[in-house]
Amino acid sequence: MFKNIDKFYMLVAIFVATYIFAPILSGGRDIAIGGYPVMPGSLMTIINVAILGVIQQNYGGDIAKKMVMGGIVARLVIWTFTLGTLLLPTHAMIPGYDRVVLSGYRILLAGILARYVGIVMIDIPMFQKIKEKYNSFAACILISLLVDTVIGRSIFIFAAKYGTEGSLVDRFIAQSTVSVIFILILTPVVALLNRILFPKSVVACKE
Repeated sequence: MFKNIDKFYMLVAIFVATYIFAPILSGGRDIAIGGYPVMPGSLMTIINVAILGVIQQNYGGDIAKKMVMGGIVARLVIWTFTLGTLLLPTHAMIPGYDRVVLSGYRILLAGILARYVGIVMIDIPMFQKIKEKYNSFAACILISLLVDTVIGRSIFIFAAKYGTEGSLVDRFIAQSTVSVIFILILTPVVALLNRILFPKSVVACKE
């Protein structure tokens, strides 16, 4: 069934789905791991960044940047239309729906800030340099995900949660610990996926 689906569009579909769904997961509830709060959307974001790495590896950094910017626009459009529904006459509404939608905007803006600074300004250029220096896709993905976890997660947590709870240090430590474990598991899987999809993949990304 998948033989007739272009690899690029398949990757784009996964990227868009994880990119849009991540803030939805983060806005509703935290999960408890080791007694500490962890936003489940952060794990979805790691998958998203890994898929972006596969795209950059095989289609170039310019395409990767356009993917991120397109994702930001998609998020804005979705949340704008969602907010617009609150302005229409209400027939029936789940209790607390309006509060969830409005609080989601802080998650949305935090995600956009983290994405632009962490991915567009740092992650994508760094991925290119590491690939050209070490000739290893797995190394690119691993370092890229770790950097995004430290920089992107710190920006996101501060922007999304500052003022809504006490110290954010425990949250950041718990979030980072879970993310690193997930990254170590995910990296070889993504490297294998890239090898299967693109067996003749070039050694270095092309801009």
